[in-house]
Amino acid sequence: ASEVIVRATGMASLSTLTYSGTTTNSASAPSISGLGSEDLTVNAILDGSTTQHTISGTGSLTVNLNADSSNVADKLKDDNDFTFKAAASGNVSINVGPYVSVAGTLQADSAQGILDITTDSTSVLGGAIKASGVSTASISGGIIQTTLSAEGAETISINAASGSLTVGSSAATTFSVVASGGMTVTTKLSGITTLTMDTGDGKITAETLGTNKL
Repeated sequence: ASEVIVRATGMASLSTLTYSGTTTNSASAPSISGLGSEDLTVNAILDGSTTQHTISGTGSLTVNLNADSSNVADKLKDDNDFTFKAAASGNVSINVGPYVSVAGTLQADSAQGILDITTDSTSVLGGAIKASGVSTASISGGIIQTTLSAEGAETISINAASGSLTVGSSAATTFSVVASGGMTVTTKLSGITTLTMDTGDGKITAETLGTNKL
């Protein structure tokens, strides 16, 4: 398929981008350039494409990953393979809606604020998350089966139903995991001074957890 190029220069009021459909991988995703420093909301219902979408806006970013409405009505889990690289410099919020299985790579390394990911109780957060510049990273809700790279995050908080997590940060001093259904956590954290693990009735298995002065 041919590349779609959109130049948004001068669209000062542009606040929302929406991607939808079932696609096959192409040489490149639709290219949208010229986005400014305004906060941006991106809605994505995209199955079957792992092509990286570049989001050039430099404000704060909210990404809503949803399933097709018919699958939600039938309570059928739907893949959402949306993969993006964002230039956002503020906070980043990622919301995973009902009956979604996330499988893409979500990258916002330029963000300097807070990364907040919320997953519906019926959904699975998979794929990979890369946000090396954020100061705080939190993931809540649903089932987690993901990798989180947040090298600059001093505080990392996980509050999920169950799952598995690989997490890395060279700056983290506070790390907490709440997982009532149990979780396997593989970490690359060397400077943790405050560690909290609350398993409820489940079990947390932590591997290669580095601590300092606990």
